[in-house]
Amino acid sequence: MEILIIKTSPLGIMKKYLEDRKKDKIDILLYYEDKNIKLPNSIHNTIIVPKYSGFLKKVKKLFFIRNLKYDEIVLPMRSNKMPFIYGLSLLFNGSKKKFVFTSEGSLKEVSFFSISTQLFRSIPKGFFNYLLSSLSLKMRSTYVLGKPINLTIEPTNFCNLRCPICETGLDILNRPKGRMTLDSFKKIIDNVGGQVNSIMFYFMGETFLNKESYDIIKYAKSKGIFIETCTNGDIIDPMKLVESGIDKVEFQLGGLTQETHQKYRVNGDLEKTIENARISIKERNKKGLLSPEIHVNLILMKHNEHEIQDFFRLVEEIGADEGHIINPCVRTIEQANEMLPSDEKYIIYNTSELKKGKVVPNIVPNNRCDMLYYSTVIMWDGSVVPCCRDPTGKYIMGNAIEEDFKRIWNNRKYRTFRKNVFENQKDVDLCKLCSSYGKPDIWH
Repeated sequence: MEILIIKTSPLGIMKKYLEDRKKDKIDILLYYEDKNIKLPNSIHNTIIVPKYSGFLKKVKKLFFIRNLKYDEIVLPMRSNKMPFIYGLSLLFNGSKKKFVFTSEGSLKEVSFFSISTQLFRSIPKGFFNYLLSSLSLKMRSTYVLGKPINLTIEPTNFCNLRCPICETGLDILNRPKGRMTLDSFKKIIDNVGGQVNSIMFYFMGETFLNKESYDIIKYAKSKGIFIETCTNGDIIDPMKLVESGIDKVEFQLGGLTQETHQKYRVNGDLEKTIENARISIKERNKKGLLSPEIHVNLILMKHNEHEIQDFFRLVEEIGADEGHIINPCVRTIEQANEMLPSDEKYIIYNTSELKKGKVVPNIVPNNRCDMLYYSTVIMWDGSVVPCCRDPTGKYIMGNAIEEDFKRIWNNRKYRTFRKNVFENQKDVDLCKLCSSYGKPDIWH
């Protein structure tokens, strides 16, 4: 039997299904190619949906998907809501039988009518504002009609590690240190608005050095917000993490031995990080939960690039939902020479320019930044900056705890910044090392 699985993240909930059907030919459909991820061994072939350009690109994608014909097509679902884009793939595909793999672990055959009904009920939070922001971006207006649907919120800018590329690790943030309180977080969420779809709860510090982080996450979930974080994993409480209801957690490793790990993760404890990830996975599975989705990632650098296969073996051994190779970021040519791996496929910078002593991204934004229309970054004290490329708070647009966010979002500072990006982005210092960010994912 030939089976096509639409890749939603993670595939961990389908482990038993994949084992039971290991004799069948199973292909997987991806909306984007990720060369740094390891998929289950039972996957026979990977099909990438083409990145068509032009006005009708979404229609072209649906025609591509329609022509993929299998005995069965399966869509894994982590909740009662059907992911919209993936649901359309299921709806228009030409396979003989169509199934959803439910969050309870069962396979359920679905019809055109039932898929259509579920899609209608699954319109994501903030969708109307997403459309308004898209219109403003299309018009290249500095005034954004929609309110931000994605936030990056800084729990704290304290960190227990001293990573030698990070501004916090180097102690060059040049702004006050502190932790966001639960009360401040509530004020921010109420102020920014009910359209907020997702939060990256992490910026320039270790999330769980803030003891209120678990309660903050619970509050975000009570508002129906998708929330995720990154952690060095040293001081996390696995029980509280699982109980918080957080949707996604990424544990970031610096190597597979204590020696290689601490070369970048200075003061880090590899054994403790791995054990905390392992316990978090076990605790989640013991409770029969699908969240948090747990990734274990390797920040790939010159000193650890020989450990890639060991890394993927670790990911499989501890039962993480996914393991990713993280392409490293650098700020200076000295950091590039010391840290970047020798294999160019893991380098996001122009290697010809690196040889000339310059750090230039492979993808250079050309007078456009989607992030300025859909997202914003809020520091622990409420300060609003335009994007994650401003760790020092050079471009503070206002304060989301003290001021009306509607006024901040389209005030003179914000509109001038958008105007500068649209007219002469190459001279905007925050953009010089950026490879550009697309629209945020609202189809969780």
